[in-house]
Amino acid sequence: MIDLDRNYGGINARWRVNREWGNGRLTASAGVASDLQDEWRRGFDNFTGQATAPSQLGVMGRLRRDEDNSASTLDPYAQVEWESAAWTATAGLRHSRVRMRSTDHYVAPGNPDDSGSSGYSTTIPVFGLRYRLRDGLQAFASIGLGFETPTLNEVAYQASGSSGLNNQLQASRSRNSEMGLRARHADWTWNATVFDIRTDKEIAVLSNIGGRSTFQNAGRSQRQGLEFSTEARWGGVSLTSALTLMDAAYSDSFRSCAASPCATPTLWIPAGNRIPGIAARQLFVQLAWEPKTLPGVYTMEAKHMGHIAANDSNSEQTDAYTVLNLWAKFQQTWGAWQLNEFVRIDNVSNRVYAGSVIVNEGNGRYFEAATGRSLYAGVTFVRRFP
Repeated sequence: MIDLDRNYGGINARWRVNREWGNGRLTASAGVASDLQDEWRRGFDNFTGQATAPSQLGVMGRLRRDEDNSASTLDPYAQVEWESAAWTATAGLRHSRVRMRSTDHYVAPGNPDDSGSSGYSTTIPVFGLRYRLRDGLQAFASIGLGFETPTLNEVAYQASGSSGLNNQLQASRSRNSEMGLRARHADWTWNATVFDIRTDKEIAVLSNIGGRSTFQNAGRSQRQGLEFSTEARWGGVSLTSALTLMDAAYSDSFRSCAASPCATPTLWIPAGNRIPGIAARQLFVQLAWEPKTLPGVYTMEAKHMGHIAANDSNSEQTDAYTVLNLWAKFQQTWGAWQLNEFVRIDNVSNRVYAGSVIVNEGNGRYFEAATGRSLYAGVTFVRRFP
């Protein structure tokens, strides 16, 4: 059982200037972003008595964890963009520094002081180009480096499952590239992008036992795919859609935990296995109708999700599913007052499907059921003042 109190805040200060330069316009900006998160975390047994023979389950028992944790970031950055009639070039640079610290207040015989700290830093460049092929049609491409540090939750436990920061867990680094086309034709716009993401030191779930997750660096991985989106309008009817096709796989082999308990990972994960928790395809389609003869806007949404691997060995996966949602919204105005109402039905067919997965869950309980057919309704009053 967890008792958690968390505070979060930050600042982002930026300076920007625009001026004519050559036969185009130059925009330069520089700034610094900083964030701070503090949390007080306490953990209790979910039973009374001894762990080997609990006297009552589902009841808060003895204290077994009490600590203060903090994470801070400091990111100075700069960006330059030059735009002419046909070309736009962008270059940016960001230096990221992340610090995490844990102060352990629960020190007892058999439970040593788990206080510690860890830090990560790197400099990230990015460069992009956009070219106007003709009116309403542009080609674009960009390339840059990525930097993903572990979160406080990911470093909360060591690889053995013991409390204390997992200082062996390193930040993952990636090279991200994309290219594509975007166009606008009267009442129709579309965007098509192909992308390639190559990551080193991929952060992966090592074990997930009884709600306690541990993480490791699994070597290299690669994500390749296509994104396509479009928006169109015909009179009172509008269409919005987005499609993502992605092949996400491990490029290196590694070892993971097969089941609980897991003191040492022994399960061999071969290169080429799918990264769990990522769907190979996702599709969203929304069709809205605003009739002239009836009040309100009436909308139909269809969402499709492909198979999702639940573990690194790819022995378990969710079924693909498609759900349909319907909703309508209305608005009335009386002078300075405005009334907004909506009604919504999600999962109209009451489809049973896995809404999420617990990656590498040690007891094989990978799947969490999504909500069945659901009805929502709401009313909002708005008062406008001169």
